[in-house]
Amino acid sequence: MFIHFLIHILKGLLLDHFPFANVLRACSSTKSLCILNQIHAFIIKLGYGNYRLVIGSLIDACVKCRRMQSARLVYDSMLKHDLISCTTLINGYMSERNSNGEALDLFCEIHRMGMPFDDFILCSMLSLCADVALLRLGRQIHACALKNRPNHDVALGNALIDINAKTGELEDARQAFDEMQHKNVIPWTSLITTYGKRGNAKVPLQSLRRWWMLE
Repeated sequence: MFIHFLIHILKGLLLDHFPFANVLRACSSTKSLCILNQIHAFIIKLGYGNYRLVIGSLIDACVKCRRMQSARLVYDSMLKHDLISCTTLINGYMSERNSNGEALDLFCEIHRMGMPFDDFILCSMLSLCADVALLRLGRQIHACALKNRPNHDVALGNALIDINAKTGELEDARQAFDEMQHKNVIPWTSLITTYGKRGNAKVPLQSLRRWWMLE
C-alpha cells in the first residue's frame, strides 16, 4: 500500500489529504518506523500538518509504534487540540512503563483548558489514580466526573466505586453505585467486596436480593 501511495506522490497524483489517514492506519498495523518517518516527512512537505484528520491519524500511528516523544511533539504542534487526540496520547502514556506522570499531567492540562471529557478518558484516569495510589487526585477526578458526566456508563461507574473503596469512602462508593442507570455483575461485585472488606457485606447483599426480585 505504501509503495502505491509513494508512486502517487512522486507522480503528483495525490489530490488531497485523505489518503494520508488510510496509509497511517496501515502503518499502525505494521508498526514500521521507517515508513512512519517517511509519511511524516511527506505530511510536512506537502503542507498537511494542520489538517485534524491527518494529525490525529499521525498521533495514533506514533503511539502504536511506541514513539511517544514524536506523538507528543505532533500533539503540541496542533493549532487546536481535540478529545480524540488527547485520549490517544493519554492511553499511549498509560501503556508505557514509568509514563503515568505524563498521562496525569496531560489530563490536568486539558482540564485547565476546559476541554470536555468522555466516560472513556475519565475511567482511564480513575483507574490510573487507583493503581498508583494517587487517591487525592482520584477524588478530584471523581468530582469532575460527577459534574461533567452525571449519566455515566458501567465502566466509569465501576471506576468511581473502586477509587472510593480505596479511599475508604463507603458512602461515596455507594452513591456512585446508586447513580448508575445500568448495572451488571461488575459493579455489584465491587460494592460487595468493598463492604465485605470492612465487615459489612450484608448491606449490598440485601440490595442485591431486592434487585433480583425486581428483575
